[in-house]
Amino acid sequence: MLRPVSLAFAAFALGPLASPVLPQVAIPVGPSADMLAPAIDRDGQIIAFGAAVNPDGSLQTVPDLWIWSSANHAARRLTNYGSTGGSSAVTSFVLSADGSQVAYVASASGGQVGEIHVIDAASGSDRLVASDKQGCIQPLVVCPACFFPCVHDPHFTADGRVLYATSHSQPFYVAGTDGTVTRLPVYSGYLASGPRRVISDNGLLVFISSAPSGPTFAASPENVYLINLDGSTLRNLTQFSNVNVYVQDAVIGANGGMIAFTSNGGSPDASAPLRIFDIKADGTGLRQLTSGLDDATNPSLSADGSLLAFVQSGQIKVLRAGGGGPASNLTSFRYSAAHDASISDDASRVAFTIGPSGGRGAIYEASVSGAASHAVYAPVSVNSGGILGVAGWEPPSPGSLISVYGLNFSGDETVVASSFPLPATLDHVSLRVNGATVPVQAVTPWQINAQLPQSTPPGNVTFQVVSNVVASNTVTEQIPSSAASVFGFPEQSTQAGVSYWQAAAFHAGTGMPADAAHPAAAGEILETYGSGLGQTNPTVPAGEPSPLSPLAWAIVIPQVTIGSLPARVTFAGLVPGLAGVFQINLAVPDGLTPGQQSLNWTYDNRGASIFVK
Repeated sequence: MLRPVSLAFAAFALGPLASPVLPQVAIPVGPSADMLAPAIDRDGQIIAFGAAVNPDGSLQTVPDLWIWSSANHAARRLTNYGSTGGSSAVTSFVLSADGSQVAYVASASGGQVGEIHVIDAASGSDRLVASDKQGCIQPLVVCPACFFPCVHDPHFTADGRVLYATSHSQPFYVAGTDGTVTRLPVYSGYLASGPRRVISDNGLLVFISSAPSGPTFAASPENVYLINLDGSTLRNLTQFSNVNVYVQDAVIGANGGMIAFTSNGGSPDASAPLRIFDIKADGTGLRQLTSGLDDATNPSLSADGSLLAFVQSGQIKVLRAGGGGPASNLTSFRYSAAHDASISDDASRVAFTIGPSGGRGAIYEASVSGAASHAVYAPVSVNSGGILGVAGWEPPSPGSLISVYGLNFSGDETVVASSFPLPATLDHVSLRVNGATVPVQAVTPWQINAQLPQSTPPGNVTFQVVSNVVASNTVTEQIPSSAASVFGFPEQSTQAGVSYWQAAAFHAGTGMPADAAHPAAAGEILETYGSGLGQTNPTVPAGEPSPLSPLAWAIVIPQVTIGSLPARVTFAGLVPGLAGVFQINLAVPDGLTPGQQSLNWTYDNRGASIFVK
């Protein structure tokens, strides 16, 4: 996730305060549109991808397939599952080497039914080639909205058939052009995720398994295997014997000579970073290609196996397979993370996704020769549920700063307003609330901080971003009149592996937090900071700093509790000199148990910790 914009404000107090800086708050990004990892044709001219966001930024419930051509630099929709209301969804796909066809899986019935289709890219003609209704055992996770398809990872063979995988025993099938379906004699195994190549032109399939020939009665290590598409000559390439080894994402070059995969390399430490290895198809020449503290993932090989693209530290990198020198960066993102590398067979271009760390919001491509990467498909879009107050766990409310999360608001930069009043447009980006622009405090590719006017009426309120004259979708949110929430920031406990939210609560006049090292005493005044107190008297125009005299008091004074006890409020209103930041001064109640206590403003259901003595 992209680190959110810091509230780099001085916290002005009602006394001689040493101006503590409000901490950066780790705010979760709202649900974003799905982007499926892209596939690229043999010469880098055509890219297929999946997206649940339309060019106008409007969101779909499920992704559709799209195809982009360098001939006209335009993306064209191939399927229309989004218009069906989500009864079926494109869950995985692959592009043929010449870019003329796409094979995809359409999953339905919660993923239990999978249909394998082939669609002609030029005409849009779609034919069903196989259907799997066996279903599978769904993962034991608490995730009501998650979707686990039982059929996945289609891949074209050189003669136009489609191999696909299922999530049950004997998982690999090959669907012929004549409607026949054959099962490969593999007891268990899995393919590399996404549309990267797993089948060579000479009919070799590479996969990962711990039990390719039948069930085992003890834990077995994972290894890389090859099998011919006619079901003959199963052989294991790697010889890992340690059950602590995990292996994934095995890919092969089109000529069948080189295989790459990721693994922890047998480290007994489960947290050891993933490395990329390569090995020849005859099982010789195993090499570790990457190093460093960050995972190296998503290997993709050129046709001759000589060039490898992968992802590490949020960047797309390439290196010569076989250990031919250090990796070089194709990207240098600062405020985005790259994912899903897919290199063309001729090693000229790499397609990939970018987004906030952990998310995917645009399709990009880059030239291996070193030219700058550029967007293939990057709609400006506001996330569904992606508008929050800046405390991070409250809805937006009148008078407060808010964060708007979405896709492709700006280039790879962070721009922060340098003075008051806050501008209506910042870095060519504006935010419309009920059709009118509001002051903007900061802009990044995936987040905007802005201030709602105190005059914003409670109820249904519309939000729309405009970036370089391109308007996003419009999102409607229910806005309360107030949503009082204290700021908090993550702190590590003295107990290993345990963290908590430390409140933005300071001993009066000192700038010192009321934390474990500096606990508060009963009766003393704390200065606390947060969001969402609503209208004030006097009213302060949006984007303007709040005055010191007269102070802007909240019209409705919220209740504040420490632990289960109410705290006496001595001031509640806007922080002088800032826009949209609220302050509550309070007296610590008697009778609290010494140690960690929760500080809550009225609306705040999550709270943050202070310490008392």
